[in-house]
This record gives sequence, structure tokens and C-alpha cells, in this order.
Amino acid sequence: MALNEKEEQILASLESQFKDSLSSLESEPQADATHANAKKDTASKRPQFTPRVIGAMAFMVIIGLVILLTGVMIGYTWAGISVGILGFIVLLVSVTLPLNSLGRKIAATHKKPLATK
Repeated sequence: MALNEKEEQILASLESQFKDSLSSLESEPQADATHANAKKDTASKRPQFTPRVIGAMAFMVIIGLVILLTGVMIGYTWAGISVGILGFIVLLVSVTLPLNSLGRKIAATHKKPLATK
């Protein structure tokens, strides 16, 4: 399928922009260091599924369910609705624990076992 003149001009301008951006990246010595730092940042943002975090998640899910069911048992009053919302928030935080900063703090306190000889 042939391109008309306008499409060829657009394609040529895109190619020149792409070549310019590649040449500017190659000329920057900081680009490699920036790319390496970006890899380190993404590695530190990965979910932390250590046994301690999984245990904390399970504990918080149980506590959240208890709070949520307590709110349901209280009934449709302001107190019951408030307690139910609090239970839902605890459940939400517990499920997202490996992704948030609290989970990272819990994972950081996890001690590695000593090597046996």
C-alpha cells in the first residue's frame, strides 16, 4: 500500500525526530546512570512477600473481618455504618500491605536466619 505525499512527510518527520532523540541519548553519559538508578528504584518498589508480611496480612484480614461483621451486627445506625467502614478500610490496607510502605517496614524487620556450618 503506497503512501501519499502528506503521509510520507509525516513519516519522514517522525523518523528525523526519532534519530535526533537517539543521538541526544547517545551523547549523554548520564543516561546510563539514570537508567541504572531507575532499575534500582523499580526493584525496591516490588511487592514484599516475606513470611512476616504474609502473617501480618492474614492477621489484619481476620481483624478487619471481625470489625466489619461487628458493624453489620450493630445494625443500620451511624455507629454500625462507621464501624463497618473502619473494618473495610482495615481489610483494604491488609490486602495492599505488600505494596505500601507499612509492608516494606515489616519486611525490613524480617531477620534472615543464620547460616549453619
